[in-house]
Amino acid sequence: MKLIFTQPEKLVEGPKILFEVFGIPFTDTAASGFFVTFIFLFFFFILTRKMEMKPGKRQVIAEMFYYISEYIGGLALGENVKKFIYFIGALFFYLILSNIIGFFPVPWFSFEGSSLTIAPFLRPPTSDLNGTVSLALLAIGYITYQSIKVNGFKNYLKGFLEPLPFLLPLNIIGEIAKPFSLAMRLFGNVFSGMLIMSLIYKYLPAVL
Repeated sequence: MKLIFTQPEKLVEGPKILFEVFGIPFTDTAASGFFVTFIFLFFFFILTRKMEMKPGKRQVIAEMFYYISEYIGGLALGENVKKFIYFIGALFFYLILSNIIGFFPVPWFSFEGSSLTIAPFLRPPTSDLNGTVSLALLAIGYITYQSIKVNGFKNYLKGFLEPLPFLLPLNIIGEIAKPFSLAMRLFGNVFSGMLIMSLIYKYLPAVL
């Protein structure tokens, strides 16, 4: 059996399919996405267990995460941030963990014929366009739902006529383009960072 370390050029080929479930491919980025979700839920479950009036160390850390989410969301929403704090906090910390997981040299093993391939990191779920598009659609869908809920459906539709009615086509195009713009920017940033880290992993031993 031959041992192979993943090369940077291999990453351009896209996510690797690990197996299929009912014909649906399960990729390495999907696996790392589930791993991030598990770590995220487990970490906050431990932090928020048995919370008391007199906070201990775990509760202080949990409250710190809450205040960070409140501050980040407050920059855009002001006093209304507390209505959406849980969505903002969950999305914010999930993205942080998803983006940085590729920087840690966690071995990832897979078989290719008679060869054992070792990647020096977990591929970030946000380095897959499927992942970033899903997150963008979730965020835009949630924002649209809240906008309709707060302002009413008629006022939501009227917003497409502002500031001038003849801008309706541009406003519609802009609304459709939002999730794709968000998805492409996040994907481009994380994917390029992953390639740079892969080059470092490949050539750093030789330099040392």
